[in-house]
Amino acid sequence: MLPDLLRHYNSSTRPAAFAAWAESLPRTKAAGSAFWSAAVAEWSGFDRIDHYRMCKLFRRFRSSRPASLIERLPDKIRIYRGQDAGDAFGLAWSTDRTIAEGFAEGHRGFVHDDPYVYEITVSKEEVAFCCDNRGEAEIVLLRVTPDMVREAIDGALSYD
Repeated sequence: MLPDLLRHYNSSTRPAAFAAWAESLPRTKAAGSAFWSAAVAEWSGFDRIDHYRMCKLFRRFRSSRPASLIERLPDKIRIYRGQDAGDAFGLAWSTDRTIAEGFAEGHRGFVHDDPYVYEITVSKEEVAFCCDNRGEAEIVLLRVTPDMVREAIDGALSYD
């Protein structure tokens, strides 16, 4: 049902359609399982994600998140994010610095004026899920905290 709905949207409008669907779900274990299954399956097709809205959904369904989404991760994970220095931090990071360097240059037709690669260490409890269906070694965080932002800025690496 959800994949049929989402195929009518492009990558920039799909996250909002997904969020609206998820917000309509009841607060049940079954709905939480459906949410996490769909989030993992659909995430790589999202652009222009409303991170605040997605964090609220992650928090809403956190108690039903399957342990299998993070159980194989080490307790501490070094992750990287490539982006324009002036942009807010998003939820998607990579365990591969080379991938982050590519995102620092730009993504899907967008070129960054001030490319940076940020580096932080997170505990696996801060991870919503990981996916690698596009070869990006992606780690999706439950949220980005002020401490994470400070660590990222302190360790920022200009990328030219």
